[in-house]
Parts: sequence; structure tokens; C-alpha cells
Amino acid sequence: MHTSITLANGITGTFNTTAIVDTLSEVTELNENNNQIAMPLTVTLCDYQSNYNSDKSKIQTAINTYMASHNGSIPVTNNSIQLDYPSGTYHIIDICALIGAGNLLPEVPASCIDSSFDNCEANTCSCKQNARYVWLVDGTGNVLSTCMGGNCDTNFADGYQGIWP
Repeated sequence: MHTSITLANGITGTFNTTAIVDTLSEVTELNENNNQIAMPLTVTLCDYQSNYNSDKSKIQTAINTYMASHNGSIPVTNNSIQLDYPSGTYHIIDICALIGAGNLLPEVPASCIDSSFDNCEANTCSCKQNARYVWLVDGTGNVLSTCMGGNCDTNFADGYQGIWP
């Protein structure tokens, strides 16, 4: 788990967590007793947007392959979602159908949220409890998403919304 903290001059104490920092920041552990540098901390740079982009790319490739082998049809659930941006109503992609159609996807992507309107409506696969995204498609096969629940930068808008998965 990653913890975001603000780093500034004069930080004291011991940090027993992972800090998300930019590549120009230097993080060190300070001794609680005398504020002397004890050791550098291990810093993990997390690029969650690249994880989002990877899921989107895999789903887009699976949709394109499915459409090519199914006379242009798109695997969708019985539900749709209205987005504010781009404005419109979009069908929810049936991820289970993509997995079942020759493993166009090897598994349910980590980003697929388990909710009442989700990508696993067919119940032949399982979406993730800790995920945030519902993957959508327009009439021409372009993949979009919407972030659901709290901690999203914006709900009902396409694209990465500052949270993963």
C-alpha cells in the first residue's frame, strides 16, 4: 500500500511507510532521538496511470479482435452508463465474453469494479471488489471508462481519474 505524504525541510521522525515522491525528491530516514540521518528510505515510484493505460489497451485490442471475428458485433451487457464527458450513453463491455471468446483477455483486468453495473454481469467471471473502473464502448468499438465511487477525481467522465485500481 502506498501512502502519499508531503515532504519538506525539517521533517523529523521515522517513516515506516512507502512515500510517493517525484523523481527530484530525496527521502531519508531520520533518527527520532537526534534527528541524524539514519539511512535512505526505499522509495517506490508508482505510475498508476500506466497501469490504467495498459488495461485500456488490452481491452481495446480484445474488442477489436472480437469485432473482426464476429461480424462487427460488440460484446456488451444489458446495461449502459451516461457520461458527462464525453457526453453520451455508452454500453458496458462484457469482459466475461472477451475471456470466453478464445481468451481475448486472459483474466479480468484489475481495474474492473464489482458493482451493480459492472463488466462481469454475465457472472461467468468475477470483477474486483477493490477496483474503481467500469469499461464502456461506443457504437464503433472505441473503449472508454468511468470511475465509480469515492476517491475518483471525477465520476462519469472517461479516462484515468487519479486512483488505481
